Amino acid sequence: MTDTGLILIVAALLFGFALIALRLGRGVSTRMGELGEQLRAVDARLVHETPVLAAKLGAQRADVAAVSTATERALWSLARFDERVDAARAGLATRHAAIERDQARLIAARSTIIRAKKSARMVMKVLELRRAFLG
Repeated sequence: MTDTGLILIVAALLFGFALIALRLGRGVSTRMGELGEQLRAVDARLVHETPVLAAKLGAQRADVAAVSTATERALWSLARFDERVDAARAGLATRHAAIERDQARLIAARSTIIRAKKSARMVMKVLELRRAFLG
């Protein structure tokens, strides 16, 4: 093979690579152009929707503030409820102790009444025996 043939082959290969590179470059350029158009469309949409988004965010902030206020009120109410439950529990404990004391006194009084009844029966029997004996 001569130098001219070798140069032609190398030139043909370089020309082929150049065509492939040009084709790839054109494809990349086309794709970049499409992406640029899409980005411009997204930018335009965002610019157009910015006031709407700002209004929505303002409404969301107001809703969050309202929920925060309601939550604080609920927590305050729960704290007050806890205080009332504790006070009621203390009151019930005091009443329970008083009831137990009253129950103990009633049991003691019942025992006293039973003893008094037995004593009265015994006195009645003694009186009956005395009448029967003295006649």
